[in-house]
Amino acid sequence: MTTQQRIFNLSAGEGRTVLAGMDMVTFKMTDRESGGKYSIFEITTPPQSGPPPTLHTHPPQETFYTLEGEYEIYGLAADGPYTIKATPGSMIYIPAGVPHSYRNAGDVLARALLVFSPAGMEQFFAESGTPVVDKANPPVLEEPIDMNRFIAICHKYQIEFVAPTTD
Repeated sequence: MTTQQRIFNLSAGEGRTVLAGMDMVTFKMTDRESGGKYSIFEITTPPQSGPPPTLHTHPPQETFYTLEGEYEIYGLAADGPYTIKATPGSMIYIPAGVPHSYRNAGDVLARALLVFSPAGMEQFFAESGTPVVDKANPPVLEEPIDMNRFIAICHKYQIEFVAPTTD
C-alpha cells in the first residue's frame, strides 16, 4: 500500500523563532504543514514573566502543555474566575473565546507546548514578534512596544482584551 501523505519532522531546537514580549516562541508546526487544522509552538518564558496580565481571547481553541517549570494559567470561564497551577506534564484546554492569560510562576525558565486549532496564530506571532536568530542570545528590545501597532495586529487576528469583572 502506498500513500501520498508526507511525513513532517523537526528536530529539537529547530523551527522559526520570534520574541513575543519576553517569551521565545518557536514554530513547530504551522497551517502549511497541518493543512490549516492546527499549529504547535514551543514557548520559553523567563521567571515571573508572561504576557500582560490583561485577559485575552482568540478564535482558535488552545491547549497548553507544560514541559518544564511552573506556569499559572488564569482567566474567566462560564462558572467564574479560575487559576490553575501547571507543572511539567500538566495539560490545560482553553476553548475558543474563553478569556485567559498565563505567567511563569517559578524562579527558573519555563517551557510549554501550545497547540491552537484551527491554525493561524503563527501569522499573529510572525507579525507581532521580533525574529530570533540565535536562541542562546535573543535580541534585547531597545524600544518599548509600539502599542498602537500591537493593538492593530491583535485586531487583525481577532485577539481581544477583556477587563476582569468585579463582583
